Amino acid sequence: MSQRRRASFSPSPRLPVPKRVAVIGGGLTGLTTAYYLAMLLPATSHITVYEGSGRLGGWIDSESSSSSTTSDTANNEKKKDAGEHERTDVLEAGARMVAPQKGARYDDFLLLELIDQLGLHEELRVSEWKAAQYIYYPDHLVNVSLGNLRPQRPQAEDNQEGRSVTLAEQLAYWKAFGRWVVWCATRVLQEPLFRSLLPGAFSYLLPSTAKAEKMQARMVAASKAPGRYPPASDDESAGAFMTRMSGGNTALTDNMLSAVMHGIYGGDVWKLSVASSILRPQWLKEAAGPLFRLYDRQAKIAELRRQQAARMGRAQPEDHDDFPGQNAGLGGGIAGFPPLTAETLRFAEEYSAAKGKVELMMESDLQLLHDIMLRLRDRYEPWLAAAQKKRGTPGYEGDADDGLPREASPFDRLPMLMMRSTGWTQFGFAQGFGTLTDALARSLRSRPNVTIRSGEPVTGLRYEAQRVRVATPKTSADGDAYDRVVSTVASPTLFRMAGGSDTSGDSGQLPSLRDAHAVTIMVVNLHYAEPNLHRPYGGFGYLIPQSVPLEENPEGALGVIFDSDREMSMRELFDFERTLVMDDAHATDVYNKSQKGLDATRAARAAADSTRGSKYTVMLGGHLWDGYQYPDDFPSADEAVRMAEAVLRRHLRDTPRFGGGGGAPMPTPIATRTKLCRECIPQHYVGHARRMAALDAELKAAFGGRLAVAGGSFTATGPGVLPSVRSAYDVALRVAGRGYQMVLEDKSRRETTMAHVGDTGLGRFADPATDSVGMRARELLPLRFNNKHVYARGYFGRNVHGDEYVRYPVRQ
Repeated sequence: MSQRRRASFSPSPRLPVPKRVAVIGGGLTGLTTAYYLAMLLPATSHITVYEGSGRLGGWIDSESSSSSTTSDTANNEKKKDAGEHERTDVLEAGARMVAPQKGARYDDFLLLELIDQLGLHEELRVSEWKAAQYIYYPDHLVNVSLGNLRPQRPQAEDNQEGRSVTLAEQLAYWKAFGRWVVWCATRVLQEPLFRSLLPGAFSYLLPSTAKAEKMQARMVAASKAPGRYPPASDDESAGAFMTRMSGGNTALTDNMLSAVMHGIYGGDVWKLSVASSILRPQWLKEAAGPLFRLYDRQAKIAELRRQQAARMGRAQPEDHDDFPGQNAGLGGGIAGFPPLTAETLRFAEEYSAAKGKVELMMESDLQLLHDIMLRLRDRYEPWLAAAQKKRGTPGYEGDADDGLPREASPFDRLPMLMMRSTGWTQFGFAQGFGTLTDALARSLRSRPNVTIRSGEPVTGLRYEAQRVRVATPKTSADGDAYDRVVSTVASPTLFRMAGGSDTSGDSGQLPSLRDAHAVTIMVVNLHYAEPNLHRPYGGFGYLIPQSVPLEENPEGALGVIFDSDREMSMRELFDFERTLVMDDAHATDVYNKSQKGLDATRAARAAADSTRGSKYTVMLGGHLWDGYQYPDDFPSADEAVRMAEAVLRRHLRDTPRFGGGGGAPMPTPIATRTKLCRECIPQHYVGHARRMAALDAELKAAFGGRLAVAGGSFTATGPGVLPSVRSAYDVALRVAGRGYQMVLEDKSRRETTMAHVGDTGLGRFADPATDSVGMRARELLPLRFNNKHVYARGYFGRNVHGDEYVRYPVRQ
C-alpha cells in the first residue's frame, strides 16, 4: 500500500460526534445532508434544518401547469393503467433531469442509490433518446450533434437461429454511412459556426511552441509533487484553456464553448475556472497524461541501464550508460524534472500494466466506487444466507450450486438501475425533479430526531465556547447553540451570515468570500396548446453564445429548452428493469424485451403528441445581468413573459408558426410561469481553489472547524445536482465520524478518515495531497468505457470463463 493510500486510513484529529447539528438551507444539498446525517448519527443526536423561505427544495421547483383540469388528470390515470404514455403538464423552474456520468466518476450511482432508498422507482423516468442539440449562431439554429445522425451498423439478430448480417444490409449501411460523411463535411465547410473546427483540430494535433512550453511547465509542476496534483496555483479560465488548445483561435471559445457555459453555469467563459468546469478532465490530462507516459518511458530506460550495469559487473549504472535515440536526462531533456521516486515508479508500473489504457481518477472518486460496491455486497450477503437455507425445499427453483433463487430480491433493484443507466441519456421524474426533494422532506419529517424550521432565515453565526450559535428572527440575540453546523447556502449568502456586508465594506469573519459571486437567472415557462410549434427543429433545445450580436439577443437570453420534446422521450421503468438478470444466458431475452418496450413507448408518444401542446423554458440573465443591482433592474413577471415570447419569435422565425407563415396569428401561450432565481448558480472564477483554501483557514480560525460548508459554491467540480448530492454525502460522513468503506490487502475493512473533506468540508483545497490524481486501468472500472459487466454473487464483474468473475473492488 502506497504512503498516500495509507494516509487515508491513518488516524487524524476529529471533532467528537455531535449531539446537536444544524443544517442551514432547505434546498437539495441541505435536505440531502440532513438525510444522510439522520442515517449516520446515533438516534440521540438531533438535527435541525433552517430554511429561510416558506418552502423546501431550494431552486428545484416543480409546478403543475394551470391548464390541467380534473378530467385531464383522471383521463391520464386511465391511460397510465392501460400502459399508454402518461400526460404530465409540469413546469420546472430549476433542475429537470440528470445525465448519467460516462467517465471515471460515480456520483450518479450515489444519486441512484438515494432514489432507491427513498423508493422512487415508480416515479423515475428515463430516456435513451440522443436528442439533437442546437446553438443559435449567428442568426439561426445550428444542429451541433452531428454524430447522433450517424447510421446504425447492422448487427446479427440475437435469436436462436443467429441469422448473420446479409451482404445487402452491409452495402446499405456503408452507402448510408458515406452519405452521412458527405453531409457532415458539407455542414462543417458551409456553416459559419463550424468554420473554426478544422483549424482548431489542426492546432490541437500539431501544437504551437507556446502551447508545448505551457504543457511542459505544467508537467514539471506535476512531477515535483505527484501526491499534491493538481496544485491550486495551476488554474486558468475555461476560455483561455480552450483557446490555447485550439492554437489561439478564439472562435471555438466564443461561438461554441461560451454557449455550453451559458447552459450549464450561466457564466462568462473567460472568467470561469477550467479546473471547476466540464473541461476539468481534459485539463488534468494535458499535464498528468503525458507525465505518466513519461514516467513509463523513463522507468524502462532506468531498468535497461540497471540491466546493462549488472551485465558489466557494476552495482550502479554510470552516467555514460545511455541508449541510442534516448536522452538519459529525466524528463527527456525537459529542464526541472526531479528524479524518479517510489511514487512515480508506481505510476509507471500501473501505466505499463494497463498498456496505456488508463483513466485519470481522483483518489476520492476511487474510494467512493469501493464504498458503493461494498454496500451492494452488504445488501447481498444477508439475502444470500437466507436463500441458501432454502436449498432442498420442495418446489424450490434456484441455482443448484449456491441456492440462489431466480425470482427478484430486494437488493436487485439498485444494481439493475446502475447497469441500465449506462444506456440512458437522462433521467428525471414524472412529476418533476421536485419529487426528489419532496421525498427527502417527507423522510426527514418522519424522524423524531429531525426538526425543520422553514420560514426562518439565518441572520447571524458566531462561535462561543466550542459551539456555533445560529441566530434567526425567532431566536434570542444569542441564537441557538450547536455542536456542528453545516451551511449549504451559496457563498454570498454565507458571507452575509458571517457578518460581511456588500455595502459597508465590512468583510466579517469570512473575508475570502467577499468577492464570491452567484448569477441570477429568470426562468420563464411557456405552454402552448398547439403541438410542434418549433418544427422542423426538434430535440433538447438550443443555447446562445456570447458572440451573438445584441440585436439578435437584446433580452439577454442564455438558451431555450424544448420541454415538450424532452418529456416525450421519457419513459417509466419496464418491469424487467425492476429485477435483475443474474447471468449472461438471459441477455438476449432482456434485449428483445427492451426493444419491444421502447417501440411501444415511441408509438404511445406519437399518439399523445397532438394533445400535449408545446412547452418551452426560456432562461434569461446569468452573467449578462451582472450589472443589475436593485429589484427594479429586473423585469417583472409580465415583462419576462413578453421577453421570452420575443426570444422565441426571433430565434424561431424560420419555422412556419413562429414565422407567421400563411398569415396565421402568432401562437399565444395557455399557461406561463416565471421565477426570478436570485444568486442561484455559484460562479467558480479563476483562483477558486486558492479562495477555498483560504476559506478553510478562516472557518477554522473563526469557528474552530465546527462550521462546515457543502453545495455548489464549494465543490471542486462546479455546481450541479450530482456535485451537490456528493458533497452532502461526504460532509455528512465526516460530521458523523464515518468514512468510505474500503477493503485492505489483508481483506479487513476500514473506513477512510475523509481527510479530503476535513472538518470544514474543504480539506482537499487546504491539502491537495488528500485527494490527488491517480491512474486506474479502464478495464477495472465497472460499467464504464463500454466494459461489459454482469452482476452475480454480489459483485459487478466481467464473465471471462464461465462462472469466473473479475470482481470489484479487486485491489486497493
